[in-house]
Amino acid sequence: MNKKLMESSLDFHKKNKKGKIEIHATKSISTRKDLTLAYTPGVAFPCIEISRNNRNSYEYTSRGNLIAVVSNGTAVLGLGDIGAFASKPVMEGKAIIFKKFSGIDAFDIEINEKNPDKFINIVSSLEPTFGGINLEDIKSPDCFYIEKKLQEKVNIPIFHDDQHGTAIVVAAAVLNWIEITGRNIRKVKLVVSGAGAAAISCTRMLEKIGIRRKNVFMCDSKGVIHSNRKDLNEVKSVYAVRKENLKTLSDVVQDADIFLGCSVPKVLTKEMVQSMSDNPIILALSNPIPEILPSLVEEARSDAIICTGRSDYPNQVNNILCFPFIFRGALDVQATEINDAMKIACIKEISKLAKEKIDFIVYEEGWNQGYLKKKHPIIPNLFDPRLIMRIAPAVAKAAMISGVAKKPIENFAVYKKNLRNYVREGYFFMRSIFLAAKRKNNIILLTEGESEKILYCIDNIVHMGLSKLIIIGRKSVIKNKIKKLKLKIRIDKDFSLINLDEKNYEKFLNKYFKSSRARKILTKNDFEKKYTYLTTLIGSLYLYENRVDGMICCTKSYNDTNDIKLITDIVGFSDKKMTEKINIISTPNTNFFISELKDDENISVEYLKEMISIVLKKVSFLHFLSDIFLPSLEDLKDFNLDLQNRVFDLISVFRKYYPSIRITQKKSCEIDLLGIARNKNISDVLLFVPKKISCKINFDLLKTFDVSESTVGSILVGTNKPVHICHKKNSVQCITNTCIYLMA
Repeated sequence: MNKKLMESSLDFHKKNKKGKIEIHATKSISTRKDLTLAYTPGVAFPCIEISRNNRNSYEYTSRGNLIAVVSNGTAVLGLGDIGAFASKPVMEGKAIIFKKFSGIDAFDIEINEKNPDKFINIVSSLEPTFGGINLEDIKSPDCFYIEKKLQEKVNIPIFHDDQHGTAIVVAAAVLNWIEITGRNIRKVKLVVSGAGAAAISCTRMLEKIGIRRKNVFMCDSKGVIHSNRKDLNEVKSVYAVRKENLKTLSDVVQDADIFLGCSVPKVLTKEMVQSMSDNPIILALSNPIPEILPSLVEEARSDAIICTGRSDYPNQVNNILCFPFIFRGALDVQATEINDAMKIACIKEISKLAKEKIDFIVYEEGWNQGYLKKKHPIIPNLFDPRLIMRIAPAVAKAAMISGVAKKPIENFAVYKKNLRNYVREGYFFMRSIFLAAKRKNNIILLTEGESEKILYCIDNIVHMGLSKLIIIGRKSVIKNKIKKLKLKIRIDKDFSLINLDEKNYEKFLNKYFKSSRARKILTKNDFEKKYTYLTTLIGSLYLYENRVDGMICCTKSYNDTNDIKLITDIVGFSDKKMTEKINIISTPNTNFFISELKDDENISVEYLKEMISIVLKKVSFLHFLSDIFLPSLEDLKDFNLDLQNRVFDLISVFRKYYPSIRITQKKSCEIDLLGIARNKNISDVLLFVPKKISCKINFDLLKTFDVSESTVGSILVGTNKPVHICHKKNSVQCITNTCIYLMA
């Protein structure tokens, strides 16, 4: 076991609040009136309405957006029968995925009961609480019986994800493989390794899309399932073949078109792969070690398409592609079940998306390695933001057509627009900038080329087709890090390098120190001691000489005063001798542009006017602003009296020059961030506030909308050339977004 991973995981689960989930209130309870409405006596009225008709529970409670993730822990992936208590971290993780990918609230419920009938009685009694139930990690064959009987007892969807989630993604992959290879699905030979819940369900689903049962050969731990075996249960016996000479996997895999592995590691050999038919598909889904490694398949033959269950290989079969979105569609029409029509609708949309190019996806460390080497993309990227917007409507429509929807959707155009709220924050904002960047494709220089985060950022940019990047660093160090991180980017192919090993930068130092204005800031000794100053200097000179169109420099502290002085000394100011930083935080409905007013007692109203003008010019280039919030007198109490007295004149001036923008002066504590973000009439907002208030607003926004950090951070405005500063805690996503912004 990976000791480092184990320690990191244990720390992750126990730090701060224990576990991974908590409950948030959706209604404010801050006054006596609120309490009267939320609890007694006001709560009696929705209770009465629900007692008249149980379906009113969807109108007056959270039931319509709430599912249960239910398990008894008898078949946890990679761990086996570990029991209900030990399965809880897995179920909490599932609940997080529901929330993050589709906005569905989920409670994890671990039931300490292995008797199937008792388990069914317990779970069915939960129907009044939930709009759907996701069964998880229940051993075979109990899972088949439990799901079937539960669906007969309740009028909400029951979905065993280990069965159907995997089956749906596998079926989508097979459909695309059929199209690529031009095969007749009725004639393909399917060999299945494994006879558990996932294997059986995948095989059933493949039959539903056209594979004939007589062409299916299934193996379990004892070999081929054939009719002479006396140890077969009812589920396995359906797939028993009558050919007694077929005993082992190697016997049946010869001339197979499809290998489906839901079993154990390394059961498929190179020799077996070589014996398969032309252009086969190999779905090796055992985790974490597949039935055969992709590298071995490539050694055996070049015409095979391979899928695994791992994120670091191409064509990942991951249930996340399915279960959040199929439940979203089912809940939104109050479906009574998830039937075959809904599953097939999901299969078709996943299949279509895999064939459509996705242009803008930003990954965190390590996620995109497998996607760069796809020979045939037959499974979409699980971070594709279009998944929810395509699968949920298709599933909802299938539920309506098949007659299991209790609340049909009347306007699908509006419904699809509302689904945007569940897409990752900042996607639509950044995609518009990405499209502009693709048209211009400016050359950007990144000063910290030896940073792992910067290398991941380059990986992202290259993957998107935006490859005009230059980095600074030592070639030897960068090559080793690319190899260590298993990235596919290549020096001089995907990006250019200013190689510090060759010390060609000496001419830049000499040129810099010949300038008398420069010596006021940093000495040559400073550069020799501090690597960051050196790379920032080189980058600034490249920018000054128009060798690049923009620069991202990095600082290891939040005090970037010297960096900014160095940059402006070389690059210069755009107009007035002032710079400002803007952070951008995107929420589903509103983009917040947050600019900091320096805490300076001598700041004048003229300075404030010029600074706001510079910021407005930059922001309005990006997006249409609907509102500006300026600091109140209370917020300006630490500033000089002239500024406090004349701030009203400033508001009048801006109202004259920007009549279409609402300009408001409010105390920072009175700014209703949640209300602004949910107001459909407010598009983009500029908040111009003192630094200490800016920090609080940033924190409140990130906490309220569960965003890890700014969508784009530390945009430096007021410089003569585009420059941005990234700090050591900025994520790969934030740095990548900032780089794309500079390219636009």
